Amino acid sequence: NFEFYLNLDFAGGTVVLQDAYHDTVFAPAFPVRVGKAKTPFGLERLQSVSNILFFERALPTSLVPNRDVGVQVLGDISGGVVSYAAGVMNGVSDGSSGDLDADDGRGLAGRVVDRPFAHGGTPSLRPLTVGLAGTRGEQDGAGALPNYRTALLLQSFFSYSGAVADGVRSRYSPQLFYNYKRFAGLVEYVHSQLPISKGSVTDDIGHDSWQVAGSWVLTGEAATDGSTGIRPRANFDFGAGHLGAFQVAARYHVLKVDDRAFALNFATAGSSRKAEAWTLGLNWFLTSNFRYVVNFERTVFDGDPDGPRRPENALVLRAQVAF
Repeated sequence: NFEFYLNLDFAGGTVVLQDAYHDTVFAPAFPVRVGKAKTPFGLERLQSVSNILFFERALPTSLVPNRDVGVQVLGDISGGVVSYAAGVMNGVSDGSSGDLDADDGRGLAGRVVDRPFAHGGTPSLRPLTVGLAGTRGEQDGAGALPNYRTALLLQSFFSYSGAVADGVRSRYSPQLFYNYKRFAGLVEYVHSQLPISKGSVTDDIGHDSWQVAGSWVLTGEAATDGSTGIRPRANFDFGAGHLGAFQVAARYHVLKVDDRAFALNFATAGSSRKAEAWTLGLNWFLTSNFRYVVNFERTVFDGDPDGPRRPENALVLRAQVAF
């Protein structure tokens, strides 16, 4: 009936408390979570970083709230056909986390997931998962406005200059995930809108981002739903001729900034209106908890590779152990 979770991050030589919450499970369909945890919103954000398809999450996660302090209810209904999560949170800006309450406002967040064919239909349809998420909350002045960065090298391509938040922030996100045999894929769209003020000028500014991603397990193992990694049929043993499991992945993702941010002089000089990226990846699972990740990603800004901001080409490698 009682569970707790504590997650410390030591990256960069600095200790950060990512998660600290406890659950009271009144019933499988009604656990109550109190503390600092992921906001129930983004599809890829809610997946563990140890099991995501790529080196880093895609551009839509830039518009998604990360961790926040609050109270959530979450659970599964009808044997997992429907899952839900809803919470009252302090409220954070796009892509950020919060430990303290920066203003008097509160944020509401919720996500509903449906697996319409989980208990019927053909086997190929049973893994289909569709979701809809939303947030709404007040942000007036307090708290920094977001700074949007590329997915792999974290290059800043848009920020605000001299502007402040001035009203109710709203977000919504339709989502889809599907895995069957060797294949897994996801589609995610996020819209984030907030009144912004600079001097005597105020207007609603809305940004949009989306991604389409897919993967294929070359060695025949079953793809997963993102909650776990690939489990090789035989763990790596070079002498015995076992190499583990190999998975290839590709994605296309875009973040488009509202044109009014530039027309009203809210944007920092040199900011880009759009980032558009292609990613190719190879995941080598030597065991179920040890893998190598290799990604190549090319990001073009404003649709012009010869424009003022040069394209970003990134080749990255990660050796990862999870325990």
